[in-house]
Amino acid sequence: MRLHGLSGRAKNLQRGQQKLALHTYVDFYISVDSNIVMNSAELRKFLAARGCTFETHKGGSGHLTVRRGDRKTQLPMHGRGKELGKGLVNKILKDLGLK
Repeated sequence: MRLHGLSGRAKNLQRGQQKLALHTYVDFYISVDSNIVMNSAELRKFLAARGCTFETHKGGSGHLTVRRGDRKTQLPMHGRGKELGKGLVNKILKDLGLK
């Protein structure tokens, strides 16, 4: 018997005279830890490795349209040294179905 979403060591349960060992595991999601700092170029590489495609816009708007299947979102490209906020990174991942 497997229980989803639990972590830790195997737990033993006593049921009458039968001893049952339950092994637990963790389902891992593709996500970015909230403490990780990254800029837009690093996020672009992360997304490209997961099969996303990128479209530029006319007029140099400083944003890219990122597509993954039928989902899409915008990725701001505001310079190499500027870091993206953790909320923005998580929103982009959620929009693309990666979180």
